Amino acid sequence: MEKYFKKTSPTPQPQEDISETSKRKRLSIIPKPLASDDLPSDPALRKKMSMYNINEIDDIRRKYIQKGPCQPKQHLFPQTWFGKFSRRFNCSWFDTYSTWLEYSVSDDSAFCLCCYLFKSYEGDKAGGDTFVTVGFRNWKKSDKLIEHVGLVDSSHNKAWEKYQNMRKAKHQLEPILEKQTILEDINYRMRLTASLDAIRYLLNQGLPFRGHNESNESLNKGIFLELLEVFASRDENYKQAMITAPRNNLMRAPLIQSQLIAIASAETTRLIL
Repeated sequence: MEKYFKKTSPTPQPQEDISETSKRKRLSIIPKPLASDDLPSDPALRKKMSMYNINEIDDIRRKYIQKGPCQPKQHLFPQTWFGKFSRRFNCSWFDTYSTWLEYSVSDDSAFCLCCYLFKSYEGDKAGGDTFVTVGFRNWKKSDKLIEHVGLVDSSHNKAWEKYQNMRKAKHQLEPILEKQTILEDINYRMRLTASLDAIRYLLNQGLPFRGHNESNESLNKGIFLELLEVFASRDENYKQAMITAPRNNLMRAPLIQSQLIAIASAETTRLIL
């Protein structure tokens, strides 16, 4: 057979990069952050907090705190027979317990938001799991709602304190971040304006920008950087903006100079035309 036919080697299959494969495997097991829309509003359809990844729990708590308790006030609450009388969920309870009481449309039962998010499981103390996973639906005993709240050291009140602390921390942090963002924007504009002023002056005078030695130790960094040093010595706000700026946002690098010069050239050409 070999006399008439030549052996051919099998076509080599492309080998997948092992490092790339392992990288994809690692990425596949990293949990993706849940969006608010992925978290069920109906309390009866939620997973237990213990079933979530421990690294996600605080983020999930913040999202539920932002949503607030599920209170479908326009829902037509169904009647349930208790002996000879029928009862149903009373919508006015939402006003009485507005900060924590929730209602499940799918299960016709009541839940507690702060206990769902923060409750430390301590047996049947202050209602046990009724307002967390089982759901309360004994509408003829509305005093159970007050009983669920319990005394100062009850599970509900401990959970409520943690709920409040996280909610307050969020509200306290937002103004700080907003103020910090505004300050960063002001400082950025200050650095950009100074660089533009220096560039306008040099272009108008036809002077060179760069120096032979632009290091911090140099006594003559070039006209552009030396002008910025003069601005900093005259304006304390600009000096502080340069000190606190990230190293990649000083608005003085050669590439930034070239980009600003190109913009000035294009603007000048546009005005002439």
